[in-house]
Amino acid sequence: MKKRLLIALAVCAALILSACGGTATNPPEKSGTELASVEAGGTDAATADDSGTDAPALPDGADADFTPIAGVWIADEGEGVLTIYDNGGFRLDGPETLEGYLVYTEEDGEGLWDSGPRYEMYEENNERVPNSFLAFDEQNPGKLNYGVGGGTYSRAEASDGGFAQIAGTWISEEGIGILTVYGNGGFLLDGDETLEGYLVYTEEDGEGLWDSGPRYELYLENNERVPNCCFALDDAQPGKLVYAEGGGAILYSRPDAVYDDSGIVLRVLRPDESFFAAFADVETFIHDDGEYSTEIAVCPTRRLQNFKFLSIAWQEANDDDVFFSIEELYSLDALTPERPLLLQTSFPGDMPSIGISYTDADGAPQYFAIGESGYDGSLYLSEFTPNETP
Repeated sequence: MKKRLLIALAVCAALILSACGGTATNPPEKSGTELASVEAGGTDAATADDSGTDAPALPDGADADFTPIAGVWIADEGEGVLTIYDNGGFRLDGPETLEGYLVYTEEDGEGLWDSGPRYEMYEENNERVPNSFLAFDEQNPGKLNYGVGGGTYSRAEASDGGFAQIAGTWISEEGIGILTVYGNGGFLLDGDETLEGYLVYTEEDGEGLWDSGPRYELYLENNERVPNCCFALDDAQPGKLVYAEGGGAILYSRPDAVYDDSGIVLRVLRPDESFFAAFADVETFIHDDGEYSTEIAVCPTRRLQNFKFLSIAWQEANDDDVFFSIEELYSLDALTPERPLLLQTSFPGDMPSIGISYTDADGAPQYFAIGESGYDGSLYLSEFTPNETP
């Protein structure tokens, strides 16, 4: 286990070095990057470009919440990938590329399609696309009807609830490979070569080597499927992703997670609205509340005895281990899944300066450094050995 996590630490160190220029990697266009467009939640529309021209105002009483249709949609027939962002921006990749913003209306107009509840489409120059709209299809609930040339679109997310369970950063356990999965299914895979595009979940059997069972198939930005490639959650190693390519497979792990034989033991993450909605009661500790401080959450999947939050300092390393000096800053008799720990802390310097420890089922202490990637700001955990065990 230590050797594997040492590899992860080496990868994360490489990420830090790659960030010396101070530029973070941008997600692919289908990853949820917001377009300048109508802001949800108000009746006044923002400008859609830098020209200073006002975008059309939302109709009185119109629903400006685009979250019901936000995400990635795939044409049921022919080629077409539609990405809708939470603020109403959209990108339609098909025979032609169209991007801009949506305006919801229930008012009747004069054109062929200008009747009934619908999302009308405006280009970034604020010109409405004539005879063009999106609307939920009453005959096929859950599908979007596209009013130019007909046809319906289905969500790329499938019955597993979408991409939330695999969103984040993953590290190859063999060689160098970094996979970033975005919340709406966009992905960036940096390895021997760089692949960028979006994932489509399916349980349907196909004809290729890996085309069977639940899996995430890879599509490039030009909407071409990558043959004989997929990601799938590994039943034999819970919590890990298998990347199947050609005749082989590579295992990917979350750098922000600790594993044992039964799967993920705990994760460190940046708390968001969903975190605070799920946990009304948390443990809290303020380590650093300065200008560069940030909040992180330590979320176990089981009860962790003798939990400690540590200040650590790198001392030395060899082929088999990494050694740190430690200072205990905060402790709990146990950290539980129902009451995770919310920390306010910081990440100064290039090496991890904070960590955690707990005792496993056999009573043996486990030590992990918490670091921040200079590549994309993601969090990671790496096992270490203290110079002197308290």
